[in-house]
Amino acid sequence: MLRAKLKGLNKDLSRLVLGCDNQSNVDHAFEMFDHFFSCGGNVFDTAFIYNKGKSDEYLGSWIKDRGIRDQVVILGKGAHTPHCNPQSIRKQLEVSLERLQTDYLDIYCLHRDNPDIPEQEFVDILDELKDQDLFRVKGASNWSYERFVRAQEYSISKGQEGFGVLSNNFSLARMNQPVWPGCHSCSDVLFKEYILNNQVAVFPWSSQARGFFLDSKDFNQPIHISDPTREERERVWESSENNKRKARCLTLAKTKGVEPIQIALAFVLNQDFPCFPLIGSRRILETESSINACNIKLTKKELLWLDLAKD
Repeated sequence: MLRAKLKGLNKDLSRLVLGCDNQSNVDHAFEMFDHFFSCGGNVFDTAFIYNKGKSDEYLGSWIKDRGIRDQVVILGKGAHTPHCNPQSIRKQLEVSLERLQTDYLDIYCLHRDNPDIPEQEFVDILDELKDQDLFRVKGASNWSYERFVRAQEYSISKGQEGFGVLSNNFSLARMNQPVWPGCHSCSDVLFKEYILNNQVAVFPWSSQARGFFLDSKDFNQPIHISDPTREERERVWESSENNKRKARCLTLAKTKGVEPIQIALAFVLNQDFPCFPLIGSRRILETESSINACNIKLTKKELLWLDLAKD
């Protein structure tokens, strides 16, 4: 498992982050968490709304049972629509801390943005909670380029650390439309350039485009409530450009003797900015596939070719 540093934390972070919203019960969660941790994974993504709070509870119970709070990194999220407002953040954070059986989070992200509220109001409440040691690094999930940049500039103007984490979608395939309402990508040229120039740490969700690069997946019969459907695939991922990216992904995978979905993940891992892809494994086999992708090195030429920036 690859490791990297994140400003604001004194722990090394695994480059892969295990999502906690796909575990069906506590036994399944413990098995998945144990395997990920045994392979060197130590970053876990959860949220106030996931599984009606069970995701927080499963993760907190596992960490306490194993006695490893100081060895893991918890990325928590709150203020999801329709409760995306500064007034909801403290209460949701406190509830998550109670469920997780910890007195702080390593990273805390706003789960959504609300453009009707000035970004300064969100920044101010996060700084207040951070100053109270309820979390170490503040982040934003699903924020637009314009809102994110203005929030960073406001933090700098008041002498505070800005968002240390951005958790938008970033993947080899580009979204035609948001997967879910209120979602944002950071794959476009302008946002990616800002991230690169400022070395913003990205924790991308759907880093493998929700199975788009799986050649044989049956999207008509999802086996899990969160699995993408045929409708989603066509609405969000199907496009002439994405199909070209997929074809190139298949070609490169065959050349390297790996799976296309591993090439898709390697594309994210090999970026020139800090990147910690979220993986939504539901089976140990899926976790192992993602971990093996960490060993795939892609050249700058291959990255550009995959993304259609080079013939």
